[in-house]
Amino acid sequence: MIKQVLTDTRKARIFQSVQFIAVMAELIKIEHIQDMDVRFKNPQANQFASRIVKDANAIQLHLATNSNVNIKFLDMDFTSEYAAELHRVFLFFIGLPITQIKQVMDNLHELSESVEV
Repeated sequence: MIKQVLTDTRKARIFQSVQFIAVMAELIKIEHIQDMDVRFKNPQANQFASRIVKDANAIQLHLATNSNVNIKFLDMDFTSEYAAELHRVFLFFIGLPITQIKQVMDNLHELSESVEV
């Protein structure tokens, strides 16, 4: 494997990615709590479903304790609330046609640029 130079830009992108993974792990836990208390006919599906929260917790634990990553969950209430709001966003978009999602995102992007100026 070729070693890459860790520039400040790349380091910032990696940190953003790690934060994204941490929030997604919380989102997975929220979604699991919603309706995954069912039993599937397939035993493997049941096994995977039962591991979802354990794996999400393991991801968060690894991110919080890995000295190379060095991400700290200083306020788990904030992380949970943030993930809950993102869960609402996902639920809104699920089932929409891709064209409508693109249109909403383009409009949001334009709006955010006009607010920044």
